[in-house]
Amino acid sequence: MLGYLLSDQLKASIEQVYQTVTVPQLVVFGNDDGLLRVSDIMPKVPTLFKNAEVAIIPIAGHEPAFDNPNNYFSNVIDFIDRTIFNDENKGDGE
Repeated sequence: MLGYLLSDQLKASIEQVYQTVTVPQLVVFGNDDGLLRVSDIMPKVPTLFKNAEVAIIPIAGHEPAFDNPNNYFSNVIDFIDRTIFNDENKGDGE
């Protein structure tokens, strides 16, 4: 997931950093990714990213924002609305 060119030691260091992230995260994959197999990565997501949601973008490869921008940005905007803006507005009477 972290790249085939990275050493195992560097991968482990990066994975440790992921564990410290506490803000909501959106992990996005294209369902037709030629570099990463979604079926291989999905079981690893909960252990790598403690506060993450996953969006799998249909008709998209390794760059889902370019391959299917409408679906990609719809997922991103929905995530932001539900996590960031919702948390900021708590207590505002909205």
